[in-house]
Amino acid sequence: MPSTVIRSCRYDRRRRALEIVFQSRRRYTYLGVPQQTHDA
Repeated sequence: MPSTVIRSCRYDRRRRALEIVFQSRRRYTYLGVPQQTHDA
């Protein structure tokens, strides 16, 4: 996933949590994200 803004992202299926780390190293975790949303 090449991006100038996003450093990395990962999805935890068990918790349904999407974690996004930005280039600034700020980390955001979104809970309750369906698997289909992550896949899209």
